Amino acid sequence: MIAIYGQAWMTRDPELILDIFTEDATYLDPSLPENQGHEGIRAYWVSKVIGEQKDIVFKLRNLWLDGDTVIAEWDATFINTKKNVRVEMSEVAIFGVRVTSSARSESTTPPRRRPLGESPISKSAHRRSFSFRLVHQSSS
Repeated sequence: MIAIYGQAWMTRDPELILDIFTEDATYLDPSLPENQGHEGIRAYWVSKVIGEQKDIVFKLRNLWLDGDTVIAEWDATFINTKKNVRVEMSEVAIFGVRVTSSARSESTTPPRRRPLGESPISKSAHRRSFSFRLVHQSSS
């Protein structure tokens, strides 16, 4: 799920990002209005990612799983084409996942760190169920 998110961001692909969202998903960026469903998420991606970013580099730092919550920490850099500046950021995001009957379910208490690249949720689950909330962003 996080690998697809990073790939969609780096390639600026609005269709790929939608692969990990349900039709009723919510994408929250604290600096912007809420984005609802595929239409809202696609509009956000086209406006912010395609419209204002290029030369994007995404690097996952840490990934934790606690029941239906995935917490991801990453670093990213890109050129903000609207302001013509290079942005370097570190983010922590919380992803809520609804696991479906076609997916395996894992739960750990307390949250545990997973090796990079190890998927906490099967592909069929994250294609069906995903919401996003950015909880911390620092940029320079």
